[in-house]
Amino acid sequence: MQYTQDESYYLLDAGDDASVYLGLKTHIDREAMIRELKTAQDDGVSFSAETYVNRFPAGKHDHFLIPAGTIHCSAETAWFLR
Repeated sequence: MQYTQDESYYLLDAGDDASVYLGLKTHIDREAMIRELKTAQDDGVSFSAETYVNRFPAGKHDHFLIPAGTIHCSAETAWFLR
């Protein structure tokens, strides 16, 4: 895309198990990840995001900077502004 935008998460509150998925792990097999994503989409099987994506614990008032193009989402219970 010609237009990109950095984002951030600021957590207003968070449950005990709150976390944020942010960025791909280093040294992953990207082709394997794409195959597993396609299989999950086509066959409805579960995709194990934690195999490929970093997961960080998150707490109330934590702030996560998210560069444009970075895979990200919240997990468990987290209430945030973005």
